[in-house]
Amino acid sequence: MWAAVSRACNRRVLFWFAATICVVSIGSVAAGLAPLALKRLVDAISSGSTPAATMVWPPAAYGLALLLQRLGEQLQAYCYGRGELALIRRFNVSAFEHLLRLPLIVHLDARPGALAQTLAEGVLGLRLILTHLVVTLLPVLVQLAVAGLVVSAELGADTLLILVAALIAYTGVFAVGVRRLDKPARGVSAASIAAAGALSDSLINVEALKSFVA
Repeated sequence: MWAAVSRACNRRVLFWFAATICVVSIGSVAAGLAPLALKRLVDAISSGSTPAATMVWPPAAYGLALLLQRLGEQLQAYCYGRGELALIRRFNVSAFEHLLRLPLIVHLDARPGALAQTLAEGVLGLRLILTHLVVTLLPVLVQLAVAGLVVSAELGADTLLILVAALIAYTGVFAVGVRRLDKPARGVSAASIAAAGALSDSLINVEALKSFVA
């Protein structure tokens, strides 16, 4: 599957995914810095001794962080959608060309509809992987990096070590859960492909069965 994905990645696909990564990174950095900007704003208001000339910067920084965060959320959906659709379209073409190059015995042995369901399962899996990598994992990593820098600067290295230890423990638990779900997920995919093949085979032969029953 990954060979087909690499063949499907042309300049247009890479451009949109690069734009998505840039937009997600900017929005995630802004989301991580927004609480710090809000803290500076509250400190400036509560102190009462901040000069009026410098009082403009904390609310401006907080507003800019919120603006970049909202723009990042909106633009990432657009850029990611364009890139995903272009990649899936080229992936489908590449997979169909591969099916046409298969020997005849493969098509004769496979149940009708099984190959189409296999392709659909591959496309679904590719979309899930891309979504989790670009839309879920990347923003979390960027925000965690920004949060680590903020925590280290504001609360010290000890608090940062506690945060890192908690993240490592969470990553270990998540990895164990994913490995446990791997086998059931493969079983569900195989059962779905077999069910689609059985359904297509039944629909194709339903008239012949009716003639024998009649």
